[in-house]
Amino acid sequence: MGIGNTLLLSQCTAYLLALVLSFFMAVPMGQNQRNFDGKCLLYARGTWSVNATSDVGWKMDITYWGSQSVCNYSIYMGIVTMIVAFVQVVRTSYFLYKGLDSSFLDAFVSFVVNFILTTMLFTSALIVTMGLSAWCQEVTQHISMCEEAQYSSWLNWKGIDTSSFYIQLGMVQFGSWCGWVCWLIATMLTGLRVYNYHQREDILRSLQREKDRMLGTNTEQRPLLI
Repeated sequence: MGIGNTLLLSQCTAYLLALVLSFFMAVPMGQNQRNFDGKCLLYARGTWSVNATSDVGWKMDITYWGSQSVCNYSIYMGIVTMIVAFVQVVRTSYFLYKGLDSSFLDAFVSFVVNFILTTMLFTSALIVTMGLSAWCQEVTQHISMCEEAQYSSWLNWKGIDTSSFYIQLGMVQFGSWCGWVCWLIATMLTGLRVYNYHQREDILRSLQREKDRMLGTNTEQRPLLI
């Protein structure tokens, strides 16, 4: 297998992993939104008060829910990366099956798209990580561990199911960071293909110049017939 096909196979593998990981971003976040009645848990804040009916002896009243755009951004990135990764898997699989190679323009466009998605996904992963950390700081004021809070009744808000919130957001966090790594690898591989195309083009130009120079020298050295 040539270098070009090896790079293409590596890209296809990275896109396939990114496709699987995109489900870890969109689906758990959507389920978390449903459990919390459309409220965004990231960066939410609340105040605690003593309550004998609570499992932990305290109840939290939410004073500020996280911005809806924060949670929607994670869902949006999951859907976008899912679509783009699927298209790239189909495209690279077709090239591998047919034994073809992409053009310079195709590789360059893929590099730009991958770079943009990698940057946006890094932002999304950071938002989720910092948002979950901020929420857990609020929760652990009267509960020993954040993951334990999903098994107790402590939130003073009707229509909200706190069970599995830590698992759901943990899956989003996992999918975001691992997906970012996959897209980063895909971007580097695509950039390497662009670089190889550029080098190949430089070599062809050098060969053409050398050919023209030699033809020009031979013409000058050709003896005149009298």
